[in-house]
Amino acid sequence: MTDSQQHALAQAERERDRRMRRRLLGILHDGRANGHGGWMSAAFIRDVLFGVRPGLEGVLDDEHLVELMADLVAKDFVTSQDTREFTWQVLTLDDRQYHITALGSSLMMQSIPADPDIEDDRITH
Repeated sequence: MTDSQQHALAQAERERDRRMRRRLLGILHDGRANGHGGWMSAAFIRDVLFGVRPGLEGVLDDEHLVELMADLVAKDFVTSQDTREFTWQVLTLDDRQYHITALGSSLMMQSIPADPDIEDDRITH
């Protein structure tokens, strides 16, 4: 693969991840008033995402989903919690719980400046 092809591939992957972070935030934002106080498992988020966009299974695996959620947690757009009963248990997608923060909701409502790592129609390339 040439340097320009590698660059184009890396750029395409960055854009895909920006879109996916936006979709993940959107799912959490829309679910703020669910029966669980807005908390959602990674498994539920994945199922909603795949239900809305069939065919993503080949683009977004479970590990990639967790990495993108970790990006959102690191930016304080989302909080996370581990709901395993015992720490020796394997951490599954059902045990990873996420909740959008006020900052994340503000980003979704475009009341704060855009983040370059999350797709936003206010950012032009």
